[in-house]
Amino acid sequence: MVIDVFIRSIFDLFHPRMILAILASLILVLVTFLVLFYLSFGPVSSWMENLIFSFDWARKNYEYFQHYFSFSLFPIMSLVLLILLFFPLSWFFCLVFINFISFPLVFHYLDRQGTLNLERRGSFALIKSLKNSSLAFLVFILLWLMSLPFWLLGIGPLLTFLILARFNTKVFSYDSLVDFANRNERREIVQKYRWDYFFLGLLLSLTLFIPFLNLAAPILGALAFTRYSSARLRQFREINTTK
Repeated sequence: MVIDVFIRSIFDLFHPRMILAILASLILVLVTFLVLFYLSFGPVSSWMENLIFSFDWARKNYEYFQHYFSFSLFPIMSLVLLILLFFPLSWFFCLVFINFISFPLVFHYLDRQGTLNLERRGSFALIKSLKNSSLAFLVFILLWLMSLPFWLLGIGPLLTFLILARFNTKVFSYDSLVDFANRNERREIVQKYRWDYFFLGLLLSLTLFIPFLNLAAPILGALAFTRYSSARLRQFREINTTK
């Protein structure tokens, strides 16, 4: 079922409404990243320079490097650090955008197709969604920072991929249910099908490495998780109604 839902969601991306949502989320990510990058490049470069020159061995190695090469490493190091730091921040802001605009658009699109057709039993959905996204993002940053030493062992990319999959799972599984399911329904469905949700999170993380498809990853996540959650919620209610 997970693979089928994911493939159908990929085809949904070609609908004009979804293309519009993809463009809007992409513009938001790029603008957020560029603004953060522009405001932080100078201070981060100065901070790295002061940090390196505070250690004798680092200063000597840097002076040795500059003796043979005619350019400074600080701008390059600052560029790498800012990309690693602010791209996740940009992704978070994009998810916030999805919570407020794109998820309702996806709900409306799927409802017109007859995919949803569910009674809304959620309350304070936007507030709960923002709280859940913020908490998931803090955990993501913590795990990501803890994984940085493992890049020296060659397994950093794999850990980052798994951490991102966990983040996607936490955010999209919650957001796809919070409008329609009450607390008990949401807890039981996520607990019962947690591995299916994680597999969807893995698939969504995998799309980030596929050119062009990665641009649509947030909207694809909203579509795939909403399709899956609506099917499980409908099934859950039918079973409990017949009891």
